[in-house]
Amino acid sequence: MRAAIKILFRDGVKDSQGTAVQQALGTLGFVGIEEVLVGKYITVKMDSDTEESRALVDEMCDRLLVNGVIEKYTIDYPEKDKKVWF
Repeated sequence: MRAAIKILFRDGVKDSQGTAVQQALGTLGFVGIEEVLVGKYITVKMDSDTEESRALVDEMCDRLLVNGVIEKYTIDYPEKDKKVWF
């Protein structure tokens, strides 16, 4: 099983890197950009696809991968045959 974890800042937390990228894109002539968010994308491969494995991935996020004070996350479990970014 593969778990795809997307981590972004919580609403209200300033994304300085996103703001810098947005400004740089404007400098390069890209127009109409309302917002840029920069986050993290983590993949975890587990040896089995069980409820226990999925619970472990969630625990990994809560205990290490995500700073729960300023970040939020979502976990997707892509199908084996689905083309993904990893």
